[in-house]
Amino acid sequence: MNNYLNSLKDIPPLILQSSNKLEEDILEFEKAINGSFDSFVYLVKKYGKYKLNTIIFKLKNEQLPVSGAFFESQDRQVNYLKNGKNWQSLNYQDFEKLVSIIY
Repeated sequence: MNNYLNSLKDIPPLILQSSNKLEEDILEFEKAINGSFDSFVYLVKKYGKYKLNTIIFKLKNEQLPVSGAFFESQDRQVNYLKNGKNWQSLNYQDFEKLVSIIY
């Protein structure tokens, strides 16, 4: 696929394709906000691998939300850089919900 449009008729399919991807992310975001660890991992894999992107989430045993970056996931565990300082890991059992993604 090239990066050039051959006609204006090429635009609507591109918009629809982009829109469908966005809707999928919004659905996963809503699930993660409601406590879905699998949706959280999906979003971490997509948005959490960069230092400039911050993911804020709540753990069951913490009063305040946690912010992290540089996320990596393996099996049912997620590793991340907490507050830009220390590497931490969380197990799916510790996850309560997603709060926000800043990118």
